[in-house]
Amino acid sequence: MQRLSLLAVLMACSSTASAQLVTENAGTTSPETPVARFLIRTSVAQRVVEHAAVAELHYGLRNDIEATLALPYVVKDIQVGEERDQTEGLGDVSLGLKINVHKLDGVMSSSRVALFGGVEAPTGDHHAELDGASEPYARKLQIGSGGWDSWLGAAVTVIEDRHRFALDVAGRWNGGHDGVRPGPSARVDAAYWFRLFPAKFEPGAAGAELRLVLDVSVVKRWRTRGGAGDDSGTTVWVAPGVQFYATTSVLFEGNIAFPVYDSVDDEYGDQRFTAFVAVKFLF
Repeated sequence: MQRLSLLAVLMACSSTASAQLVTENAGTTSPETPVARFLIRTSVAQRVVEHAAVAELHYGLRNDIEATLALPYVVKDIQVGEERDQTEGLGDVSLGLKINVHKLDGVMSSSRVALFGGVEAPTGDHHAELDGASEPYARKLQIGSGGWDSWLGAAVTVIEDRHRFALDVAGRWNGGHDGVRPGPSARVDAAYWFRLFPAKFEPGAAGAELRLVLDVSVVKRWRTRGGAGDDSGTTVWVAPGVQFYATTSVLFEGNIAFPVYDSVDDEYGDQRFTAFVAVKFLF
């Protein structure tokens, strides 16, 4: 299975409803407080270990429209048959857009609904091969997909004091390259997060804040066209995580995702886990 791409999936934040780890947040970044996010992710599968460092910029074009630019650097340790190799380089650069279509704020409560989408350019190397090999790795093992990817989805976020809920639904498509087109995918993500402390906010006070988060993701992938075998299937991930606001402008977060069901049969082999740590700076 391809790495958890939650590009659209790992990439949103909001000045009013910013709790988000995997599930897309329906809030949008304010034009007055752009956000930079730096993330390090590791994905471990039976035959592939992947590390990625991702730099993201979230900018509010308006109070209800947010643009996101993400630049990943990827390192893959790959087993192909009896051989093992490592490849690395700039991955596929992506540009996302999120539009808030509903916003309602109350006293210690809010609700948001948003549409989001984006494109991922084929900037990553997609011709890597083992020394002496007559052809490149399989498409899924490459740093880049080799084609223009696009995604479209909708998200809902509801906040009630210490309790927050989020849900998103999204589809993803790939344009293909050299006769190989990774199949489309659909995903549903849901999250619950709880503010452990402070139990109550004092009027006019702002300080450290700790949230516990639980994400559940269901990802359905269809067969790669032009590839060998049938790599379609469904994976269900459960991801406990944590967020910590050290100050009102610096947020640390991280999680670890485990597959509780995986019917995908591809070059990655059985999935083990995916984990990340990140820091956000609100300017």
